[in-house]
Amino acid sequence: EGVGVQIAAQADDGKSSFTVNLRGVDKRPANDPQYPFALLTPVRAYGGGEWLRDSKIQLRMPPPHVILSKPDAERLGVGIGGMVRVRSAVGALELPAQIDAGLAAGLVLVPAVRGAVVTAILTGPRTQVAVEKAE
Repeated sequence: EGVGVQIAAQADDGKSSFTVNLRGVDKRPANDPQYPFALLTPVRAYGGGEWLRDSKIQLRMPPPHVILSKPDAERLGVGIGGMVRVRSAVGALELPAQIDAGLAAGLVLVPAVRGAVVTAILTGPRTQVAVEKAE
C-alpha cells in the first residue's frame, strides 16, 4: 500500500565480507531421535501485525496452527483440526493441525501469524522439534 524505496545494503557490495556469530546456536545433530522433525516458520500474507490494525483484511487472517505432512499426520493419528504439541529443547506449543499433502515428511510448519508464539520453541536458525498428539 505504497511505493517503497530500496536502500543499498552492505550485502549488495560484492567486496563485502561477513562473519557469523554462532554463540547460542543449537549445535545438536540434525538427526537427533528425540527431536525428529525440522521446524519451518513461514510468513503468511495475512499473518497479522500492527499494520493490519482496524483493517478489513483481518477477516482473512488465519488463526495459529501447525501444518503437517500427510504421512506424518497419519503416523501420529492426527486429523485436520486435531490438537498437537510441538516441543523443542526450550519449550512447547499446542496448536490445531492442518495437513498438507504436498509437504515433505519430517517437516513441520508453524506459520508466523498473530497469536502463534513461535519464539517459545525456536532454538536457532535450525530448530529440531518433536510432534505428538495432544490429549
